[in-house]
Amino acid sequence: MSLAIKTLSSSLISLVIKFFERGLGLISTLVLARILTPSDFGIVAIITIFIYLFETISSAGTEQYIIQKKYVSNDDLNSAWTLDIILRTLLSIIFFCCGPLLANFYELKEITYVCWVISPWLLISALNNPGLFLLKKKQNYIPIMKLAIIQKSISVALVIIMAFIWKNYWAMIVGLLLSAILKCIGSYVINEYRPKVTLVKIKEQWNFSKWILSKGIIGYSRAQADNFIISAFQGVTAIGIYHTFKYVATMPAAQVLGPASEPLLASFAEDSHDRDKLRHKFKLAVLTLALLALPITMFMYSFSAEIVYVLLGEQWMKHESVFKAFSLLFLAFILGGISSQILIVVGQLKPLFLYNVLTLLGTVALLLFYRNESFELMANYRSLFEIIATLTLLLYCCFILRCSIRSFFILILPLCISNYAVYLAVSTLINMMSLPSIFILIFGFLLYSFFYFCCLFISYQLYYKKTSEGVHLAYILKPIVIKLFKKTTIKNHIEKT
Repeated sequence: MSLAIKTLSSSLISLVIKFFERGLGLISTLVLARILTPSDFGIVAIITIFIYLFETISSAGTEQYIIQKKYVSNDDLNSAWTLDIILRTLLSIIFFCCGPLLANFYELKEITYVCWVISPWLLISALNNPGLFLLKKKQNYIPIMKLAIIQKSISVALVIIMAFIWKNYWAMIVGLLLSAILKCIGSYVINEYRPKVTLVKIKEQWNFSKWILSKGIIGYSRAQADNFIISAFQGVTAIGIYHTFKYVATMPAAQVLGPASEPLLASFAEDSHDRDKLRHKFKLAVLTLALLALPITMFMYSFSAEIVYVLLGEQWMKHESVFKAFSLLFLAFILGGISSQILIVVGQLKPLFLYNVLTLLGTVALLLFYRNESFELMANYRSLFEIIATLTLLLYCCFILRCSIRSFFILILPLCISNYAVYLAVSTLINMMSLPSIFILIFGFLLYSFFYFCCLFISYQLYYKKTSEGVHLAYILKPIVIKLFKKTTIKNHIEKT
């Protein structure tokens, strides 16, 4: 199997994993939105802001360190595992002690107890088998997929049951702990590696990880700055609504397509010293992800009202404009993620850190300036700023790889034109219909998919088959499409007989 086929296959399996995980997570959110109140979601949002901040602080980039290394020894794996345990144990204790401080800040005494209960989550996640890193490095995602399906299915089922019984936020808090425990146990079932405590390679890893760690802290702070500011200035109910919309709108990008591009890091690392190949892979990756992300972004933006009504219910419709604004973040998150991976591979960690610092400061300044405005308006400014920042990062990647900016944007232009044309056509047809929201959403999806594939076919015939990236992508996709078609044909034949 060629490296390109193997990378794409790994990406597709990773996509299936995250699609299943977040699909169940989304289903859980939709069910809980009809059982719990926005205030319940607000308390959970506040806790997750800080617990994931501590998780980011305790993350030493061990996974990236193992994956990018050409040769990995047992000492490398054991040292990575040990470093994680040390950092996350310390952070678990600190988070436990921060409970009363957060409760005083938000004037909600129940936050203290929630912090105490959830604090072991950090340590449990550190105990995961580092053998999972080897599976990802070898792009063997099948065992990981099986674990993810079992783990998520059990945890979501338990959360929904607890929500029906307790009817409060504790269902989601306990669900987080149970999910971490299941993953930890499962990681030792699917991989035979058994880690040992050692500090042999700690220094070597830290030299790599310090910039990854700094980037992670700044990047997370930038992503969550709006949540923190809104929770601080506009209250628990406001952050509950804001955070829920942001999660639903950006979930496919942050939790599905983003992680699905993880195998690309290993692929990029293979050609880190060959700028011609790396430049080609970068353009191919951007083209592939834009091929998927652009239509999803446009569909969510076009049908925001129907999506909110169907997924969350009528009580959330008042703030539908927040979802519309956040739908624009989808493409920005995807392209920003692939740009960051390229800069990590070519050793541009300091410029990447500086980018995250500047965008964090810009985000905070912008949101503080509008802190007394409605969170609907803040969502619009937040999305616009992220789009501008992502385009800037893409331009810098083009500069580092000596990639023509003109040729780069011409490569994406047919996709942009295709999506805009489909948006106009589908909007016109849908406006002529008078149907319930669920049927509008279904017909809209079918129409959008049909017109989009037609436009893609035309774009390929007129332009993409003349480009190396278009030909390469078609070469990769062709055997996969043929294989799926054959399976469908055989299945239909069996059913008929």
